[in-house]
Amino acid sequence: MGRAPYGEAIAGRGGARPEGVRGMPTFQNPVEDADEAREALRGLAYATRHFDAAEDTYPVLGSITRSVEGLQQVLEQLAAWHRTNQPSAASDTGDRAAGSLEAARAAAALTRAAEALDRVWEAANAAWSHNGAITWQPNTPTTPPTRAPHPEPGRSGPGWKGRRITGTPPPLTEHGIGM
Repeated sequence: MGRAPYGEAIAGRGGARPEGVRGMPTFQNPVEDADEAREALRGLAYATRHFDAAEDTYPVLGSITRSVEGLQQVLEQLAAWHRTNQPSAASDTGDRAAGSLEAARAAAALTRAAEALDRVWEAANAAWSHNGAITWQPNTPTTPPTRAPHPEPGRSGPGWKGRRITGTPPPLTEHGIGM
């Protein structure tokens, strides 16, 4: 038994939006909402390559942290669905025992995935917390430290204690003195 193309798979299901309307969840059509979530994450991955304002990283991290919680809930609900509907599962050849086994395996894998998101949430939440402790300053170009001119040998200046200064000063590089 083949699968219908994506467009046909969602046709006739409740919660569909009018033609061409995107960007808002239906709260009723998991296929369409999952596709929206995928597209939103794709857009976010593209958008986070550059931030115009450093302070925008804080709400983005907050949204990501809360999104991990939502994804974890989705995985748990999918695992529960597979366990509940395991008795009606069958393989592509109609083998109920094989289908039931695959449903149990899917439920177990979904549960493991949901549990793995605990670590992702903890790390994202920690990053969000650390980010919240930052006061971002305007990004100003750094300039190398300036150095007073080296005095002529035998003159006053740094290192002059009644003796002649000999040798050459360390070179001034773009990162500072002698670095």
